[in-house]
Amino acid sequence: MQDEFMILSESLTRPPSKSEMFELAKEPMGYLVEPITLELWNRLEQSITPNSHWYWFDFNCNREKIDFDAVELGSLFELSFPCDVKHRFDGIVLNLQLGWANYEQTFRHCLKWLKPGGQLFFSTFGPDTLFELREAWREVDSYPHVHDFPDLHALGDQLSNIGFEKPILDTDWQGVEFEDIDLLMSDLHDQGFNNLHQQRRKTLTGKQRLSDLRKQFSGQQTVQMTFEIIYGYARVPTGVQGAVHVNVPSLKS
Repeated sequence: MQDEFMILSESLTRPPSKSEMFELAKEPMGYLVEPITLELWNRLEQSITPNSHWYWFDFNCNREKIDFDAVELGSLFELSFPCDVKHRFDGIVLNLQLGWANYEQTFRHCLKWLKPGGQLFFSTFGPDTLFELREAWREVDSYPHVHDFPDLHALGDQLSNIGFEKPILDTDWQGVEFEDIDLLMSDLHDQGFNNLHQQRRKTLTGKQRLSDLRKQFSGQQTVQMTFEIIYGYARVPTGVQGAVHVNVPSLKS
């Protein structure tokens, strides 16, 4: 039944072992992933009640800082239960996996997996993520080198259209400084930040293109990158479907 899930790519990252699932702080870009994970946990912690059944989808989970005894752990790219189950969970959490999945199909499956009144929480990178790197690559060639992450409004509309009740979404931006472009590229590669854009170059990037990319950042003491993080919430309706509520804070310089 796994094929029904319609994940865009099963090769986003190698499936983590059980021990690796709890080594977030040791993973590349843990400095970015960990605060996002903790923010998501803080938003949903009060919703987890005794005897409720929750499932947390993630690439990595830090057991030391989050009470994962209250939830099951797994990955969208390696389901631990039949894809066609219905009304199984009181809550579902999608932490940073949505950006590499078919989000329409993912939401439809979550709607099916959740019980009436069940809650969905998620975080995902947004389209402004790595825009500095995207612009730099445009000076090198015409191919898209940065993955195309979903837009906040598209996610909200999709949630409402398929039947979730009153989706609420908001956006945050985090700036990260890297020592140089090579460290950035290494971290992105090790973390599994694969570019799945349909028009991406299918061959190796090559030393010359990487050299041309480095020139775009020459003269800079550090390489600064922006990461847009979208947080979302929705509930399985028990009455009339509501409208989408979007709260977008201003981008701080």
